[in-house]
Amino acid sequence: MLPKSLKNVLLLSVALLVIATGIAVSQLVAHRYSVSLLDGAAARAENIAHKLSLEAVDKILINDVVALQKMLDDQIASDPYVAYLFVVREGKLLTHTFIDGVPVNLIQANTIEHGEDGNIEKIIAQDGHRYIDVAYPIFGGKAGMLRMGLSETPYRRQVSQLWVQMSAITVGILVLALSISQWVISRLTRPLRQLTQCAEQIGEGNLDTQIAIHGRQEVTKLASAFKSMLVRLQDYTQRLQDANLRLEQKNKELDRTHKQLETSFSISQSIAALPRLDQICRFLIHTLNEVVECRNLNLLVFNHATRSINIATSHTRTSIRVGLSGGKATADGRFDN
Repeated sequence: MLPKSLKNVLLLSVALLVIATGIAVSQLVAHRYSVSLLDGAAARAENIAHKLSLEAVDKILINDVVALQKMLDDQIASDPYVAYLFVVREGKLLTHTFIDGVPVNLIQANTIEHGEDGNIEKIIAQDGHRYIDVAYPIFGGKAGMLRMGLSETPYRRQVSQLWVQMSAITVGILVLALSISQWVISRLTRPLRQLTQCAEQIGEGNLDTQIAIHGRQEVTKLASAFKSMLVRLQDYTQRLQDANLRLEQKNKELDRTHKQLETSFSISQSIAALPRLDQICRFLIHTLNEVVECRNLNLLVFNHATRSINIATSHTRTSIRVGLSGGKATADGRFDN
């Protein structure tokens, strides 16, 4: 699974970059070193074959096979890189250094035309070992042909050792790069961690959190944008709270109006069911005493047709008739229990 942390992603990227670069450099260096080493080995093998072919001329011409065999054995003993030597003349094997005999296919694996130049072939044995096989003419080919096999195993072992050394260097560079990257990434991501803490505090309802983050240009821009967003969020939250307060006040007024309408409707229904004026007045006084705080409540009922005024209390009702006599107002009245 891929890491979710930005810090871990950066460390993984650095590690992959160092490993990929180390492998590429190691492969390139090992390949160049291997090619150079094998080219040098081929040149060395050709020089050894040339030297041995010169030394073998006299021994072959006088048919001194024992001396020729001793020369080949001495070369094998003195040079561990030389794997085998044998001499072929007119299709016949004169001498060789193999313990169990010369492999049949090896004799025909490398041949030369008439001349003084040798020929080099790369041979792979059945056991997987690789050899640089040199066929070199003796006395221009008139005295036969010298065959020499130089083992590539020591050279390939040197290449493997170089590869191990390069791998160890790559691991060391990787550890050093990760250590430096850890320190650098920690410094670069510190403002982001501070910004994350501020965001967590804001998420808990602390909109007045102060943001004072200093860092690189990108981090500073991010902090400034976050601070601007916080200011807009505070303004929006304040406006939302004011709107909620106004809405609560309007809801209270609406509830009060609704209750008043319910009370008025209930009073209207009750009044419609009462036949007499004194009953209506007593009901209104009793009902209004529950609504208002005034305990001494009276009602005045004007009758325009009879030009009278009815004064009603919770227990009595007084009817006063108002008239004009000789330009003066007169009044008479009666009381009803």
